[in-house]
Amino acid sequence: MILFTVKDSDLRNVVLSVGPERIGGGSIFPFFGESGQVKLLMVLLPEERQVLMLPRKRGIVSISLGGVVKLPMDLAELKSYANFKPELLDDLYHYDPDWALSQERFASYRPREAIRRTNCVEWIGGKIRHLQFSRDLSALESLAMESGTWDLSFRSRKPEEMFKEAVKPEKESPQVQRGIGGQWLLDPVWNNWHGFTKQEP
Repeated sequence: MILFTVKDSDLRNVVLSVGPERIGGGSIFPFFGESGQVKLLMVLLPEERQVLMLPRKRGIVSISLGGVVKLPMDLAELKSYANFKPELLDDLYHYDPDWALSQERFASYRPREAIRRTNCVEWIGGKIRHLQFSRDLSALESLAMESGTWDLSFRSRKPEEMFKEAVKPEKESPQVQRGIGGQWLLDPVWNNWHGFTKQEP
């Protein structure tokens, strides 16, 4: 049962209440900055081949004591958040130990690589037991880190402490080939999907 805070596992494979519909097997992944403040909520619906990226604002989500996650909109409005600019993910991170977008249905999803680079599970030192979010998903409150290989206890750390010590990967800078006559060329850093950049001769 969820009480005052919410674990990351409480947001995966749960029942989503969207308008009059209840959808089982949905997941929500909060995207947060180094201060711990949550800026975006990534929603995955079963069978959908793209993610829904909602701006985190007051009243956008509520969680019942039974663990049902309620979004105050109908399904059509929720799906309108499917298109987003990858630039929104700059300086944001999320935690997905199972990497949900590795599923076959997301194989051709263009922003998948940009989302993968925000997954902090790959570069946080130590092993994370779980993340603890505020009940309204407005902030990452703490991280529970395992104390050691043979120590089953864990210690709580604040987001600022974790980011200060972590060795984060450097951001990739787009490399664009020179074109002739100002033609549009594919930017290879985005794996043939992100967009085209015009180069003047």
